[in-house]
Amino acid sequence: MFAAMIRFIAAPFLALLMLLGIVVAPAWAGENRGMCKADDSRVQIPDSFPVDACFDGKTLVLVNGTQLPLALRFTGNGVDKPQVYSQGEVDGASALMAALRPGDFSATPQTNGPDVHSGVVPPGYHFKVNVGNDQVSIHLGTADAGAQKMYLIAESAWRYLPVGEATKSVVDFFNEIMRAGDNYLTCHGRSKHVWDDVLCGARLGWDVEFAAGRAVIKGTVVAVVKALISLIETAQWADAASGDLLSLKNGTRDFTIKAYAPPPPPPTTTQAPVPPPPAPNPGSAGDNGGDNSQVPPPAASQPVPPPAPQPVTAAATVQNKHVEGSSALVEDSTPVYLSTSTQPYCASRGCKIDGTDMWSGTVVTAICWVNGDSMTNSNLSDPADDGNPYKQDSSQWMRVAFSDRLGYISFVYLTPDSWNVVQHC
Repeated sequence: MFAAMIRFIAAPFLALLMLLGIVVAPAWAGENRGMCKADDSRVQIPDSFPVDACFDGKTLVLVNGTQLPLALRFTGNGVDKPQVYSQGEVDGASALMAALRPGDFSATPQTNGPDVHSGVVPPGYHFKVNVGNDQVSIHLGTADAGAQKMYLIAESAWRYLPVGEATKSVVDFFNEIMRAGDNYLTCHGRSKHVWDDVLCGARLGWDVEFAAGRAVIKGTVVAVVKALISLIETAQWADAASGDLLSLKNGTRDFTIKAYAPPPPPPTTTQAPVPPPPAPNPGSAGDNGGDNSQVPPPAASQPVPPPAPQPVTAAATVQNKHVEGSSALVEDSTPVYLSTSTQPYCASRGCKIDGTDMWSGTVVTAICWVNGDSMTNSNLSDPADDGNPYKQDSSQWMRVAFSDRLGYISFVYLTPDSWNVVQHC
């Protein structure tokens, strides 16, 4: 009993050491322009934002480079379904957390307000979302107590599981451990005597041992039970939720992506009115009694031509994709760009317009269209994609404005709903 009391007295201190050992405060990350083709027209990501992030004018990407799960909330309409994914190796605890939270970031409609999306980004995971054209507010913080507890338990116990194990039985095992921990905390909160604490701890041990016995780790039950009981008994989960990373606590955790505003159409010149000629000199009367018949009559004033009509422009969306096989439409590995002429391979022919690299989702200002060289988004040497429903062949090119530049882009690199938005040049 004395040992149990000492363990409970030491618990907060051990929890603090454990958290400090895990939470190594990272340097502020802020905007990482190497993660995307950055576009600052709608937002300037703060330098003190705690994690690496990048916005290309349409899509926001960020990566949780910290060592604890982070909560992300964004508010706005027209937002696509976000993606939470890993690139390369992540630790087993992060992978398990991603498997246990598949429903994160579902839209929650608000009465008289924009939708809210919220969820957890595990350590080492990337987050990507197309925010659309409306204003979107971003908030980053620590995950809730349950997510912190889940991650710390998984971090402690994952090393006892078989290598590569990510089956349903493992997920079920951790769900049982989470329930056992919740039952223990409830029991401990109701205890009125040290003996009650002992009984709560005993029940916890039974619950954890039972869960481990049903899972795939029978050979290391004792080690797992000790590790999990230590975590559940010592970690103060409410403190873990409020114990922000130093960079989160002191950094800028909020920013707003402004609504998209299409660039103004390029200026057009109108013909200046032609001034009328000066009135003729009437001359003076001569010996013939003032006959002015030799003076030419006033010339007819020149008509002023109407101003040139202002071109009608519209927004068009880039689709930098090609077909593969019988049904796939995938992003190209290189960006599309504007050209000074309506022909392919302008990067090697010297007709590419620098500074106009674009990926799918980029919005440009369409002015008019012309005919040019024929283009296709298929592989001419592979007949497997001939029947692909997304296959496009076109000799039409759109004249557009993008990044303060004018140029041409083939219709096959635009979404179909962008083809008929303007007239022929």
